[in-house]
Amino acid sequence: MFHLFLFLFQIADKYTQLIYLSTVFFQIFPDFTDKILQDENFTEAPIYDCGS
Repeated sequence: MFHLFLFLFQIADKYTQLIYLSTVFFQIFPDFTDKILQDENFTEAPIYDCGS
């Protein structure tokens, strides 16, 4: 049972590291992430439209 707890704790630790890294990424590249988040046509943009 203790090993299971250790295993879950390691997974949680990895997730907190991922969250920390993602927040750092958002702080370092705010323009890039804002462009992705605010681009309303991000998912609907056709592949051939590369910004004419």
